[in-house]
Amino acid sequence: MTTKKNNSGKNVTKEDTTLFREMMQDVTPMSYDKIEPLPPKNAPKAASVPMPPASVQCRFIEMDYLPDLAADEMLHFSRSGVQPKMLGKLKQGRYPLDGTIDLHGMTVGQAGERLHLFLDTAVSKQWRTLLLIHGRGKGSYANKPVIKQHVNRWLRDTPGVLAFCSAAQRDGGTGAVYVLLKRQRDAT
Repeated sequence: MTTKKNNSGKNVTKEDTTLFREMMQDVTPMSYDKIEPLPPKNAPKAASVPMPPASVQCRFIEMDYLPDLAADEMLHFSRSGVQPKMLGKLKQGRYPLDGTIDLHGMTVGQAGERLHLFLDTAVSKQWRTLLLIHGRGKGSYANKPVIKQHVNRWLRDTPGVLAFCSAAQRDGGTGAVYVLLKRQRDAT
């Protein structure tokens, strides 16, 4: 009986190798082969971001149901009472942007935390119009837009958001949304 050491240093017999090959003969390799690169060893560490309270984390991280969105599907939402003229101006990107955040490439948890903190900052600074870049999801498993789906739900569930819609092509198209927030005096 001949044995070899495998990569982990354990002994593997010829019988083990033969059995493994027999068991794997009908297996098809996965077509998804993307691996997220590790940050360089000398990269500066990101600033520590305080965690939102547990009640908020749940709202921004876990969702029971998310509609299945296509990567290039347009997003749009408005609360009752938002004027059509205002929505048209938002869709055309004619409002000056007060703040921008880029969430694509993050995990759902990271994106939820960052979005929550960004919205808090926007409210405290009395910003009115935001650009939120979520990406199209073309680099995600099966090309499904994971962050985009969550952003669509999170923004709908945020009372301070009056409306949002996919951005103009110059600002990211279906990979980003313009967000219109309530004015501070309207927030009560």
